[in-house]
Amino acid sequence: ENVFNAYFAGLASFCALLRVVGLSSSKTVVSQANEKFQKLKTHYLAVFWAFKLADWLHGPYFYSVYASKKHNGKPFGEDLIGKLFLCG
Repeated sequence: ENVFNAYFAGLASFCALLRVVGLSSSKTVVSQANEKFQKLKTHYLAVFWAFKLADWLHGPYFYSVYASKKHNGKPFGEDLIGKLFLCG
């Protein structure tokens, strides 16, 4: 656990340093290519989160589907149904 905390602290410090250095050196005007990228990213994220929301909304309806299935003559248990939810 201490090794994990040491690596995590080191990586977090390194990322913070890169962020500070990147912010101080990027005070230039935004280029047209960067604006196109930002627009593409915004559109992509809107569609991505719409699909994630749709997946999240239909989740409860699959419980009854999974609960009605049988494997080797036995119905799925709640632990297996939970794992199936996590896997998607």
